[in-house]
Amino acid sequence: MDFLYTAHVVFILILVVSTHFLGVKSPNNVFLSRKILHIGAISAVAHATFITPQDQLPMFSKLILAAAVLLTIAVLKGFFEIDQRKSWGIAYFPWVLFMMLVWQPLRSEMIALSFAILAVSDGFSALAGRYIRLPEKWTRGNATINGKTWVGFIVFVLSAWVLLMLHYGPQLFERNDGHSLITALLTLFIIAFTTAMVELISKRGTDNLWLPLWVFLLLLWISRLGFLVSFFAIYIPIIASVAYVVWRKKWLSIDGLFTAILLALVVILAGINMMPLLIFFLLGSLASKINKKANSDAKHGKPRDMWQVLANGGWVGFLAISKGYLIKTGCLTVSQIDFAVILIMSAALGDTLSSEIGMRWGRKTIRISTGKAVPVGVSGGISMAGLIGAVIGGLLMAIYAASFYPYDYIHLLIVVSAALGGSLIDSLLGDWVQEKFERQGQLSDVGFLEEQISGFRGMNNDAINACSLGLVLVIYVVLQQFFVGPV
Repeated sequence: MDFLYTAHVVFILILVVSTHFLGVKSPNNVFLSRKILHIGAISAVAHATFITPQDQLPMFSKLILAAAVLLTIAVLKGFFEIDQRKSWGIAYFPWVLFMMLVWQPLRSEMIALSFAILAVSDGFSALAGRYIRLPEKWTRGNATINGKTWVGFIVFVLSAWVLLMLHYGPQLFERNDGHSLITALLTLFIIAFTTAMVELISKRGTDNLWLPLWVFLLLLWISRLGFLVSFFAIYIPIIASVAYVVWRKKWLSIDGLFTAILLALVVILAGINMMPLLIFFLLGSLASKINKKANSDAKHGKPRDMWQVLANGGWVGFLAISKGYLIKTGCLTVSQIDFAVILIMSAALGDTLSSEIGMRWGRKTIRISTGKAVPVGVSGGISMAGLIGAVIGGLLMAIYAASFYPYDYIHLLIVVSAALGGSLIDSLLGDWVQEKFERQGQLSDVGFLEEQISGFRGMNNDAINACSLGLVLVIYVVLQQFFVGPV
């Protein structure tokens, strides 16, 4: 085993030196050299993870940690660069591997498979995207998404699917858990397809961070639910149909659509009700048409992007991922998690309707902290019409909750209060910490750096939405621990 470790280390060192030499001697081949390093080095690490016995994992984890520190220093020193930017991806993956080995040491084989997909599929998809070009008429003007191509996307899906089939081949034919071979192949294809989505929407090397985590999460879930997840066959047509409508209506950008699909898959696998999310998305999208021509912020009236999807639905995804831990530790029960999802989406819907109705019908908008008049649509401003819109959002979510859950009037009142309270929290944060600009003598949420007059840089509307919904969740969890008669 020591010989194998030495062989892996020597191989990686030779690969680092040779690819660096190739990049220096031939600047036009820097991208190629870095992708060769990516494929070779991560494949070697994945293989080493696969063959390491359980009793040697602690020592192996320390080696990975040391490699993570060294690579981080190397990137900081400018050793790895592509297209005049630091290649942080090469430093991300050993940190993720170390954390996964510490978190789930008994799943080292599954972790190794996750990094094998990162090495092979991510590497070859990048090469295909760089050197293969589709005709413009085939891509309808969308040749790239985040600098990545649809050719690379297809190569990623197919290569990841092949790797999964090769790994699980014996189980597919010898122990199929009572499911058909077609269902098995479909399940593995969905893992490959959604992983390609993760790669496509990841930016600046963060695919090396999120991709193995996503693969591992799905493999971990299907291993607990049984190797194959038969309800994929039920939900996938529904998700695909909704996604097609959303794409045609241009309610979401491509990265927003992919993020929404991934979020829906996480929620479904965790056994959390999707309806509150769908209600918010449908009503919120329709409400945005009220002020289609308004430009209260840089994204208003445009298709929702990845960050807007995460800002409004990310906390539900967090509850889905941490559901098992929350239940195991007694922090929340299953019914309390369901109620928390309703509260979060009620707050999100209340805030959205408050903003849209306030901009459309609000006669007087005042700053929430001072009571002074502010332009319509500026974060931190409230109006009577906007407050009524927040209550309407809460009432709509309460009607849904009353129709499908045995909640009493107290719980329904809490749902409405979450909508109004979430809207007010969002306004307070928008007033206190959101970046503000002065443009032509007017206060605005949009502007250039030199025009900023208050708030923190980067604290835009998406960040404020995420923070306000997170506070709604925290308030509910805290109150739940002190009140008798849980939901």
